[in-house]
Amino acid sequence: MRKLLKLFLVLFCVGFTVWPGLCSIKAYDVSDGSYVIDDANILSAAEELMLESKISLLRVKHNYDIVIVTNPTTNGQSAMDYADDYYDYNGYGYGRNRDGMLFLITFNDDEGYRTYWTSTCGCGIDAFTDYGIGILGDEIRSYLSSGDYYKAFDKYLDLCDEFLEEYEKGTPYDVNHPRFTKEAKGGVIGASGIVGAIISFITVGTMRSKLSNTRKAHKANQYYNWGDVDMRNRSDIFLYSHTVSHRIQRSSGGGGGGGGGSSVHISSSGSSHGGGGGHF
Repeated sequence: MRKLLKLFLVLFCVGFTVWPGLCSIKAYDVSDGSYVIDDANILSAAEELMLESKISLLRVKHNYDIVIVTNPTTNGQSAMDYADDYYDYNGYGYGRNRDGMLFLITFNDDEGYRTYWTSTCGCGIDAFTDYGIGILGDEIRSYLSSGDYYKAFDKYLDLCDEFLEEYEKGTPYDVNHPRFTKEAKGGVIGASGIVGAIISFITVGTMRSKLSNTRKAHKANQYYNWGDVDMRNRSDIFLYSHTVSHRIQRSSGGGGGGGGGSSVHISSSGSSHGGGGGHF
């Protein structure tokens, strides 16, 4: 049944090509039409279909392959090597540079761990930096640990969409351009407002306390010291001027700093890959 559903999805997307502009998926772009390979059987057929549909839409939107693979074991390979080889030898990758990424879940890697791994290729190496791949893992690890695999994959695809949009703006998420969620932004703004209100309250309270011994005056001559000031002769005398100037440094562009970017390695096929992952 699962294979029939996948076949239906592929035929549906290929059929869309008869209407120009609605779908740009070509038969020669796809390895076998599958972008969700659930060899560990942790997803239902309906969940596979929904993930396949979402990947197809993202592929059209970004011209970028996203593959999800699950397996019970990597047969003695590391998660990194398995993910790289699966991507390379099954013909994934969009366009000449084979742009895309593969997300692997295995329950028994070469060291016996439950492991997730992202392998990037082509422009994916720049779109998903080491910093960005760390964010992906942080966002989905709790779902993987609790066994909510569909939610983990669905969240992963949403993040891929967000990261690719940022990359297409020319500003991929990295240590010099960190990602802030809406909740984090709201928290920063809220905290700033509270701190500002507290500082203002303390400042005004201090100023008021210094004026606590004042009394209302009914005549202005109470402020005049008749023995020290002669108000009959008046003149304005300009004494001197003092000017201080500061240079404002302009940014010349570029992120500056260090520690960002992507770690790159060569797979057994000779292709360049980025990536990263962890245990759950």
